[in-house]
Amino acid sequence: MSTTTKSTATKDRADIKQLIELIKRLPESKQNFVNGYVQGVCETLSDKNKSA
Repeated sequence: MSTTTKSTATKDRADIKQLIELIKRLPESKQNFVNGYVQGVCETLSDKNKSA
């Protein structure tokens, strides 16, 4: 893995951690909406990877 790829992956992980912290601050009803949306996106990506 190149240095650029490693630094991008590290930045992406930091961005995801920051996003999770922001989601935790939302009211519970909004957290449920965001979690459902993210789960749907992950399922869609998983389906695309299976068909690839």
